Amino acid sequence: MAMDPLSSSYLSSVAASFTISLVTAAGRKIEREIAGTPKEQALRKAVEVGILAMLADAKTISRDEKNLLDDVFREFFRSPEVAEEMSPLLWGRSLDVGALSALFEEAGFVPDELPGLDFSHAIAVFQAAFLEQASEDPDLQRILQTRLLLEQLSTQRSLLEAVRELLAFLKGVDLSKVAVTVGRIIVAGLEGQRKVYKWIPVEAAPVDWEAHYLKTLISKCEPLDLSPIDESLAEYSRPVRVSDVFTTLNLDGVTRRKDETVAEAIEKLLNPSGDRMAIEREEAERVPIQAVEAVAGVQRLVILGKPGSGKSTLTNYIATQLARKRLGMEVSSGSLPGWPEDESPLPVRIVLRRFAAWIKADGQGNAGDVWDYLEHMLNEWGCKEAFPHVKRTLIEKGGIVFFDGLDEVQETDEAAKRTKIIAAIRDFIAPLDKVKVLVTCRNYAYERKKDPWHLPEDTFPVFRLAGFSKKQIQYFVHAWYHAVRTIRGWDEERADQEADDLFEKIVSQRHILDLARNPLLLTLIAQVHGSTGYLPKNRADLYDKAVDLLLARWENRLVRDEKGNARWEPGVIARLGIRTSDLRKHLEVVAFNAHERQESEENRDGRAADIPHEGLGEELKKLFGGSLDKAEEVLEYIQERAGLLVARDNRTYAFPHRSFQEYLAAMYIMRKYSYNEMLAERVRRDYAWWREVFLLAAGANRNTPVVVYNIVNVLLPYSPGTGKKKWEVTEDRALHALLAAQTLLETDFNKLMLPETGSEPGKDYFRELYDRIRDWLIACMVADAVLGPHRRNEAGNILARLGDPRPGV
Repeated sequence: MAMDPLSSSYLSSVAASFTISLVTAAGRKIEREIAGTPKEQALRKAVEVGILAMLADAKTISRDEKNLLDDVFREFFRSPEVAEEMSPLLWGRSLDVGALSALFEEAGFVPDELPGLDFSHAIAVFQAAFLEQASEDPDLQRILQTRLLLEQLSTQRSLLEAVRELLAFLKGVDLSKVAVTVGRIIVAGLEGQRKVYKWIPVEAAPVDWEAHYLKTLISKCEPLDLSPIDESLAEYSRPVRVSDVFTTLNLDGVTRRKDETVAEAIEKLLNPSGDRMAIEREEAERVPIQAVEAVAGVQRLVILGKPGSGKSTLTNYIATQLARKRLGMEVSSGSLPGWPEDESPLPVRIVLRRFAAWIKADGQGNAGDVWDYLEHMLNEWGCKEAFPHVKRTLIEKGGIVFFDGLDEVQETDEAAKRTKIIAAIRDFIAPLDKVKVLVTCRNYAYERKKDPWHLPEDTFPVFRLAGFSKKQIQYFVHAWYHAVRTIRGWDEERADQEADDLFEKIVSQRHILDLARNPLLLTLIAQVHGSTGYLPKNRADLYDKAVDLLLARWENRLVRDEKGNARWEPGVIARLGIRTSDLRKHLEVVAFNAHERQESEENRDGRAADIPHEGLGEELKKLFGGSLDKAEEVLEYIQERAGLLVARDNRTYAFPHRSFQEYLAAMYIMRKYSYNEMLAERVRRDYAWWREVFLLAAGANRNTPVVVYNIVNVLLPYSPGTGKKKWEVTEDRALHALLAAQTLLETDFNKLMLPETGSEPGKDYFRELYDRIRDWLIACMVADAVLGPHRRNEAGNILARLGDPRPGV
């Protein structure tokens, strides 16, 4: 029994809708030039011819196969993901056959049910037919770049000849009268006459496995996993990409002359010689060295950074841009400073935490471990066939290998694992003299020089990432708001306005500016501002919202599969069935203990305190009724996923910034009955160390004036002067007076002083406190023998803001 042909209406409807999707997926430039113009009809014909040739390549022999083929093709060409994967054709780039094969199977293709269809061959036929037809239209070719790819396919001579023969047959044919059956193309003529073309299968080009690998690498590195910070990102179909928001990262304390290469500047730094004074004299003419150009200019290096400083983002960004460049995809000008235009090394990224989890306890610590893991990783990615090519390319032609996150390698049960991994890395790279290597690690974990797993600094110089400057902060907030503006429902003008507003608020408040120099914390600030429409002026409110966002990173996680489909995966809080509020209380205890312990340390610089594994585990055990196993599960989770705590190394933790430690310590104190005495005692003991805790405790309670009163009153219960219930003005008490006055300012306590009555009704003690603190400021201003001019000037400025009570002032 003869099989029914695939109908002409099928071809027409599928091609029409797919052409629209294809133009949209190709980007704004092509969409502006083609959509709604006669060129769209020419493109549609190229699509129709491509589908026609692809159908002709299928050798279906039964009605069931025909119906199945019809359904699969309809579903396949209806998918936006297919249009996205096909759109490179319009830019003169090859198709990713592996990705399209997966989408074809998703559309319902089962090889055993359609043995007459070789999809890889069929898609090659589609590509050749589409390109040949598109190249026939001069107007279309002025926009598209299909000629470039057609020239690359010139080696597939037999395939192109067969396609050209098909196009000659179809020339002048009304495609609405065309149908396909069992390798034949049928054109209905007048009075029942038919013209038949028999498609003769020819050999197609093999799958380009390097292209498939590079596109898979991009899919792994490009998306930013930010949805757990803000649930509004959860349903966003297009995740925020690294390239959307990547902001230049500079090396800390490393500069170069404008006429000097990065390699030359770093060579001088590593091997100093000559006149040091001459180098200092030219400092004004020097520019920072960007991390991206440092990776380009130095064959092998280690880059260190604090938690959230952008180490992994840097590796993902460079890997993505190099993969795009090697694929011939469009890469924006200036996106790879320091990299030659004609250089596109093969990128390979290895996340060391995953490598460490994979490597066997009896691993040899040699190059074979790295090669075996790379093969295992590509197999998991669906790119196993690419491994021989990747290995051969690295050995023969070179490339760049990123070893990301050396500090995240676990050493709990296998104490020598990190040392073994470093040995494997050193053995791996020893013969690969053409391969660039970048290793990233957190500062804290790498700076202990006695550890045996350090790389030799003569071959692996060490550099640190600098924090964001004001200019970089400004760039980031604009890039961020443009990346998420469609989620917020903003147009471009609104995104710029919101970014300008956020930047102005950041630079006007020193404590926020300090936080914003860290990329992760700047992202948190942007999320607080973007989701609420404002940035709290009160520091305590800002930290409260930021703490909630950081804790949310442990509640759940949005995971996307290879096709972009999203699903929520429970985090440690959801898995263990604990309440976020309870976990927060225990972390407040941890913060207070850490801050109090750090007070007595000699080198208590601006970083947060070290929190030992044992101490943190003991406190978390209380959350789980004494269960050490559950506490350890939380600690293991923190190793992999930073949140309100970050792992500095495998046995030490910290809050992401000391201000979070200070805020949570303040919240711990405020839960105590004697909160005011606790605060006053600590400020008197060590003013500099507890000042911020004092302000944050008061700020968190600014809506409860009696609490603010209690905090300030206990610190400075008497007026300045001599005699009964008077305190002499000393340097310490002057500092306490400045702190008390700053507290009244930050909590808007002055708004309680109503001009009509002199005080809020029934709250005369509020007025008494307010006047007392102003008297202290006046006393500080005239205490020449006690305070220097700077402190006296500070007292005058605060007094002016509180209202100077002196007549005529």
